[in-house]
Amino acid sequence: MKLLEDRILRDGQVRPGNVLKVDCFLNHQLDVDLLDKIGEEFYRIFKDDGVNKILTIEASGIAIACMTARHFDVPVVFAKKAKSKNIDGDVYTSTVHSYTYGKDYNITLAQKFLGPNDRVLILDDFLANGKAMRGLLDVCQQAGASVAGIGICIEKGFQPGGGELRREGYKLASLAIVDNFLYNGTLKGFGNALSYYGQNDLRSEIENKGVEDLVRLLKWNHFPGAITPELREVLRFFMCGITRYFEKYYLDSKTIQVDWLYTFWINCVPAYLAEYLVKEPE
Repeated sequence: MKLLEDRILRDGQVRPGNVLKVDCFLNHQLDVDLLDKIGEEFYRIFKDDGVNKILTIEASGIAIACMTARHFDVPVVFAKKAKSKNIDGDVYTSTVHSYTYGKDYNITLAQKFLGPNDRVLILDDFLANGKAMRGLLDVCQQAGASVAGIGICIEKGFQPGGGELRREGYKLASLAIVDNFLYNGTLKGFGNALSYYGQNDLRSEIENKGVEDLVRLLKWNHFPGAITPELREVLRFFMCGITRYFEKYYLDSKTIQVDWLYTFWINCVPAYLAEYLVKEPE
């Protein structure tokens, strides 16, 4: 989400220990207009996933969850970090390790607010090692609730939490992914853009351009059939698979060799199109 990335680059501060401070707009002082845009983007990404409840953890996730819930028109429930006499009845509990404070703590959530009929969107401000998210997922499992997706404002792409969740099959959308911090306390950038699902996201740009390039290649190589909408969908299916596969390689920090890439491409091309896509244009 370019709006959020630009704001982080402008106002974010990097502190020792890979700590990114965004307290002037996201998790202490709140830019409500920005939060509303964030909520709108999460709605766009997850609107077709059957979400009927939003789950987060106190305190930084609450504002993000509430602004997002306005777009979904669903309730928000948040796990508490501290024991409270105000919680009555049975509760779900899970233990979370905080790297920031170097200790474990228990989160609790009243059982009456989460159950098997809930399809949950989990939201939080940051994702690094993913320990808080593991606690929320554990609570969902205890409740029998299904997880529709996970939405994160800022992911630290150089830490393992996001990659692990994606490999486990969760639909994880991070609106900004920070690849690294420079030693002078500034942000290195957002190169991990393939993981962003949003308006004008890099994945869609690659897929759209890939389809048009393949159509052009078919024409150059005298493909005998018509370039129909159905054929374009076949090409889009092919490009979606290729893009998603290389995203996984990138997130797993694997190196791709050019010779292997070419062989992989040839083996994946639909058979009836192969002779028109593999050879060089005349």
